[in-house]
Amino acid sequence: MAPRNTIETEYPQELRLEIASWLLDAVGYDQIRDRLTERGVEHLPHNSSFAAYKRGLEFRELREATLHWRRRAEEKRAIAKAIEQGGGAGALADVAMFEAVDALRELISGGALQTGKDVAKVATAISGLKRTLLADAEVRHKHETREKAEELKAEIAEATGTAKRKLTGEEMIRKLDEKFLGVGAKQNA
Repeated sequence: MAPRNTIETEYPQELRLEIASWLLDAVGYDQIRDRLTERGVEHLPHNSSFAAYKRGLEFRELREATLHWRRRAEEKRAIAKAIEQGGGAGALADVAMFEAVDALRELISGGALQTGKDVAKVATAISGLKRTLLADAEVRHKHETREKAEELKAEIAEATGTAKRKLTGEEMIRKLDEKFLGVGAKQNA
């Protein structure tokens, strides 16, 4: 076991967690000492004590855990933003994939998945989930496309039905361009 430094030996855990948090947030040593003074701490650590604490096991474990959770929070914010911006089913599939891969990574690092066969089973399940979500999105897209096509057919029928005579192919294209693209109306004006 590594020798403990003065921060670990002289301060309670709650205060050490605060010190670690300040160090992770790049608060300067003098500012940390000021904050400790405000809390009534009499014996303040020297720069060498901070440096030794940062090399110690406790700080390294706290740093790893903090960085892990900060990274996860940032990833979740990015995912939420993608969904909020209308990512739809594809974004949800990506979120599900991200969460599943992250869980898989934690299982592997924790030793829960020991063989290549275990990992392959989980990977197959993840791939199946992605295929299912994408197939659902495709079905929804086809349905929306059919509905839009029906709306356009109705509008075309209405536009052509009001003509007193049957339109030629060229006149039909011009009318559709005017109605849907706004093209031609300015040319005729």
